[in-house]
Amino acid sequence: MPTRRFCELLELRHLWNHYRRGYAEVMIAEARALASIPDELTSAEAAPLLCAGITTFNALRNAGLRTGDLVGIQGIGGLGHLGVQFARRMGFRTVGHQ
Repeated sequence: MPTRRFCELLELRHLWNHYRRGYAEVMIAEARALASIPDELTSAEAAPLLCAGITTFNALRNAGLRTGDLVGIQGIGGLGHLGVQFARRMGFRTVGHQ
């Protein structure tokens, strides 16, 4: 793992450990640790996009793929169904395997 990436991960881990507050109604956090959710989305609609969505989106975004490349998605469950949708919208050909 390159040093720069490792440092970014440590910084994000520090932010998570410092700001996580379980089921609190309010919290204080740095802007770089937040994501804006459109008012049109309910909490139930937005929730899968946070943990599972960020995980699959970043994997596809950082894979060095180009439009038209073939992407294999292993398992079409909690993460996989989002991976298939993201890959398709990013212009990749997708193959899913359950």
